[in-house]
Amino acid sequence: MNRRMFSIVVGVCALLATLLLGGSVAIAQGPTPPEKISGPNSPAASVNSYFTYQGSLKENGAPANGSYDFRFDLYSGPTGGTLLGALYLDKPGVSVVNGLFTVQLDFNSLVGANLFNGGARYLHILVRHAGSGSYTSLAPNQELTAAPYALSLMPGAVISGTAYQELKVENYAPTGGIPAGISGEIYAATDGVGVHGINYTSSAGAYGTGVWGRTYSPKGQGVLGNGYNGAIGVFGTAAYTGVQGVASSVGGSGVYGENNSAASYAWGVLGKADNAACSYGIFGGGCFGVSGYSGKGGGVLGQTNSGVGVYALSGSGVGLRVEGQSGNLIEAYSGPVLENRRFYVSNAGNVYADGTFNPGGADMAEMLPAVDKLEPGDVLVVRSDGQLTRSTQPYQASVVGVYSTQPGFVGGAGGDANLTGKIPLAVVGVVPVKVTAENGLIHPGDLLVASSTPGCAMRASANPAPGTVIGKALDSLDSGTGIIKMLVMLR
Repeated sequence: MNRRMFSIVVGVCALLATLLLGGSVAIAQGPTPPEKISGPNSPAASVNSYFTYQGSLKENGAPANGSYDFRFDLYSGPTGGTLLGALYLDKPGVSVVNGLFTVQLDFNSLVGANLFNGGARYLHILVRHAGSGSYTSLAPNQELTAAPYALSLMPGAVISGTAYQELKVENYAPTGGIPAGISGEIYAATDGVGVHGINYTSSAGAYGTGVWGRTYSPKGQGVLGNGYNGAIGVFGTAAYTGVQGVASSVGGSGVYGENNSAASYAWGVLGKADNAACSYGIFGGGCFGVSGYSGKGGGVLGQTNSGVGVYALSGSGVGLRVEGQSGNLIEAYSGPVLENRRFYVSNAGNVYADGTFNPGGADMAEMLPAVDKLEPGDVLVVRSDGQLTRSTQPYQASVVGVYSTQPGFVGGAGGDANLTGKIPLAVVGVVPVKVTAENGLIHPGDLLVASSTPGCAMRASANPAPGTVIGKALDSLDSGTGIIKMLVMLR
């Protein structure tokens, strides 16, 4: 029988094999680094996950020649240790010339997981003649060493960069999939952070960012955080601003939150203010301080234990803007769940409420065209051209009412209405009115009509003519002129 031996040491038992390269035991070399590219639109080929392994094989003390089958596996130690991946990586029919061979190993594609995460790794190697016999296991396992510059990326390493960027990562990935410049994931039983950024500025007035993300894609995210099982995707805490989002282009989003959960309570962006007065769950500025969109649920939810859940403030512009293509514009509920609706505004602008409307004013008024220089409290008549003016005659039949001082409700004053040259005429309720005692003292309950004093009402005599009474006095006037409260009741 022709007995073969793989060995480098004379006298060692048969079928012992060792790989040699340049006189050292087991060296793994990576591929040549790709050429540097720059610019957001630079093309780049995909980088594979394999690495190149080169070695020298001796058979029966002499450099081997021919075709050999190799089998590789990955362990966590030189002898024993933990088998990683639990699968062999076969390399059949490898050409060996004068003992030298080269193979490309891709464990990540084999097991579908990244086995190189900073821990020590050792190759377990087996070899045989191509297509024949059983494999010979080489011992000990061969250590995979790191390139010198790769040491700066080991777990726990400190990375030193320029004065402006400690670490810059660019990803020019092809279309498809979800590429990321930096992706941070942590799987821990206790507290942990996927990506943690801290910025220590030199002075209180300086600006700095712990984690900063930028995207050039219309549908991309500068910083994306996903939270699962009640976790928080992006969490920010600071003395001034925990999370700040700035959008510099049309259609952009400073902070974007999306909720695709079917659960009853889930939020794209959740803002909570649990502190004392003057705290905000979400604070925003710009054309739209806070913009929220929801296919079903809530676009923006504000919750506070004390204070204001959602607070809108605008120096000039709109503090809170509601737009709706269908459905109600505004709805208000009592209780913790959406069961008891108390108030809503329909898409057509109709207002519905279960309770009482309590305005600050005391009357209802209608905006009507009028002449210039009229004053609140004036008794008004209508001219032949339809404009309101002061009354000037006793029992004037064209009298229509009183210039409202502070109406609680104003008709004809919608947001798009042109109010130029119009004043509020009190038609219902209680309104202050100018009065005169020219027809005698005025007591509560007296009917009031126009007087000869321009813009003033007086006590009506018995049986005033229809169409001359503007209201009923609620206060007294002993003499001269003054202002009293009047219940509007045209008749």
